[in-house]
Amino acid sequence: MKNRKLDAIEGIVAPRDDYWDEKEGFCGDVFENMKNLRLLDTHGKFPFCEPTSLPDELRWLRWAEYPFSSLPIASMSKLGGLELPRGSIQHLWKGYKFMPNLKFIHIELSSLERFPDPPVSPILD
Repeated sequence: MKNRKLDAIEGIVAPRDDYWDEKEGFCGDVFENMKNLRLLDTHGKFPFCEPTSLPDELRWLRWAEYPFSSLPIASMSKLGGLELPRGSIQHLWKGYKFMPNLKFIHIELSSLERFPDPPVSPILD
């Protein structure tokens, strides 16, 4: 029953982390059963440990002051916007990711050390 309720969630807008008590916080696998999550707009340490995965259906991810070093991206080919302002992220993801819908990246004032290579488009005659 609990998993069916999580499947129904399509968006999360969470307040600043000052409102969250670490003892009542969420663990890293909090997004695992949220298969239909399309919008995630949060701030700081929500959840309190690094997420193990993010839903493939995610269309927009805004996580101000992202406190972890990288994103747990498996597929996410539907992601259109990525905002990680003022975060501790050092690299967005490891390896090549095919993300044809990604049109917007905002990483202002982050700790980014390297940016993944953009995909090369084939030349069409």
